[in-house]
Amino acid sequence: MSLEQKQMIEEMNRAFAVFKETNDQVQAEVKQYGAAAGDLNEKMEKIQAQLDKIELKAQRVNTAPGEGGDVPQTAEVKAMMEYMRKGDFTELKALATDSDPDGGYLIPEQMESNIITRIRDFSPVRQVASKSTISSGNALKIPREGNTDFEAGWVGERESRPVTGTSDFEMVRITLHEMYAQPSATQQLIDDPAFAFEGYINQRIADLMGRKEGYAFINGDGVNQPEGLLVSSQVGVVTDTLDFDALMQLQAELRQEFAIRANFMMNRQTLAYIRTLKDLNNQYLWQPSTQVGKPNTILGDNYILADDMPNATSSGTLVTGATPILYGDFSAYRIVDKQGIRTLRDPYTSKPNVLFYTTKQVGGMVINDQAIKKLKLS
Repeated sequence: MSLEQKQMIEEMNRAFAVFKETNDQVQAEVKQYGAAAGDLNEKMEKIQAQLDKIELKAQRVNTAPGEGGDVPQTAEVKAMMEYMRKGDFTELKALATDSDPDGGYLIPEQMESNIITRIRDFSPVRQVASKSTISSGNALKIPREGNTDFEAGWVGERESRPVTGTSDFEMVRITLHEMYAQPSATQQLIDDPAFAFEGYINQRIADLMGRKEGYAFINGDGVNQPEGLLVSSQVGVVTDTLDFDALMQLQAELRQEFAIRANFMMNRQTLAYIRTLKDLNNQYLWQPSTQVGKPNTILGDNYILADDMPNATSSGTLVTGATPILYGDFSAYRIVDKQGIRTLRDPYTSKPNVLFYTTKQVGGMVINDQAIKKLKLS
């Protein structure tokens, strides 16, 4: 793996060298003629695509359906598979302590862990957010300091010590919302012992739920879904164009305690635009990694690629009013999961298919109003 990483770093840097040379030519022609030649623009697009491909390869995660590997199946998992394949919940009912014929059966821990892992891999917000799991109720309350701070003062040796001001507190309530997936399979396919049924269901549920929650963590309006980063009133706004000065201002908006853990978040189209930007010393803001274990950076900071972020440009022009970049310490976004994923086998509604109605409860919101900023294009 180390050799593969080194080869990708070398490939990235070679491609970036060609990119810089080509981009300099494009900018020179735009300055002189008002536009660059078509072949240069086409070359730029190909190099950008190559850089994206290398970057995705370096950051890729294994989201292929699992088949359990050499991990032995527990009695609970075997009973769950009998229920899923045949609708026989005799063994499951005997084993389960929290079965519910009307609401479904709790997926055994072994299978649930597979699903949760893939959802985390699918959603980049999950990888950087703080997370909590609750076993009961439909919300999590978190105490947070209010606007009144603790006070201190100077005092002489013989002077009295009056009581100083005490911070106030407020409660942040993160409500959980129900998310569902309902994949289907034919009974014939389910009965086939050669079919990796558990892996199939895991992948389908992970993909469906991953797409839903990943979008909500960024764009959700908080109504029957988590409140997203771009919607939250706890995220400060910097209104500017997208250039060196604006990104520097975005960085400067954060207090030091959050800045030391800060990352940019954007989609790949916005990243492609940022790759063309330079600072006042004619140095590119985006820099590829030069050693294993060190990521590519923008102005020295790491970045996270999230496809659900808005585009910065349309047809090569910056989109006024768009909010294509987030910057901050994303642990200030708290994701709350309800323990357990439930599934209900339905062989009747969609014959000859068997439906697997699966539900999960999750909530999310920003819990610190100083940790994250967004750039709104003017």
